[in-house]
Amino acid sequence: MKIALSQFEIIPSMPTNNAARIINYIEEAKNNKADMIIFPELAISGYLIGDMWESESFIRECEELGEEIIKASK
Repeated sequence: MKIALSQFEIIPSMPTNNAARIINYIEEAKNNKADMIIFPELAISGYLIGDMWESESFIRECEELGEEIIKASK
């Protein structure tokens, strides 16, 4: 099994940007024939985002982006 690891600068409170980068790294890992790619915890939302977790629209955006990432990983 070939495993790819991704470590990149996650931008807090910028899930769209982070998800786009994740999808690009997934494509790169696929091109390099990786069976799995591992990303840091909270790679979509970022750390230290204060009360953003109380925003339903922010959570919904992260969930929708997560679905896009799942589709890209297949």
